[in-house]
Amino acid sequence: MASPGFGELADRLVRYLNELVRRGEVSERGLARLSGFSQPHIHNVLHGARALKISTADRLLETLAIPMTALFTAEELAGGTPAAHPLARPVAVLQGALGGGETFPRDAAHPAIEFLPGRTLEGLIQPALAQISAFERSAWPTLWPRDMVLLDRSPHRRRRPDLESFYAVEWEGRGYVCRCRRMGKALLTVTDNEGSAEPPSRIELTPGTLLETVRGVIVWVGRDLERQ
Repeated sequence: MASPGFGELADRLVRYLNELVRRGEVSERGLARLSGFSQPHIHNVLHGARALKISTADRLLETLAIPMTALFTAEELAGGTPAAHPLARPVAVLQGALGGGETFPRDAAHPAIEFLPGRTLEGLIQPALAQISAFERSAWPTLWPRDMVLLDRSPHRRRRPDLESFYAVEWEGRGYVCRCRRMGKALLTVTDNEGSAEPPSRIELTPGTLLETVRGVIVWVGRDLERQ
């Protein structure tokens, strides 16, 4: 598959920025202030009255911390797999940190992408990467703060949690990392180490809420992918 040229990538970046504005995540004035360009200039770029120059694109990407991978499709990324890993596959990174009682990370509209060996992903359903919160201590020393972990979000595995694995658990919108087991109409949670934020040891379940609580099982940890 041929790689898109700058013109196509520029159009994708403009669409990406317009989507951010449409969702209210940033305003045209905010883009101008953050990037150092005038608001009329940003307005004209977003509405196609001015072409997006490489220098302008670079500044917007850097200022807003937009990964270049956000401008490529999954198929293009797969076609551009690094030579060192010819069988690697792209995996999306969830937005936000996992654990520590922080807001549970979500699938981003334009996620950052990491490449993992295909064999690591074999048999996984809806795999996703997440970074462990800097405040997460309950799974230490197995998991360290800021580790990158791979989640298997298979409904089958989430319905049958066991105490041998660590799970990403969401309770009241907050994220936790723990071992857990279903017992009757409750989910029992166990932590390996006392942390500043832990889930309740017993979470009562109502019909249909198990999968909303057990969000994934951690199947791989990679400190070599630690993000700054």
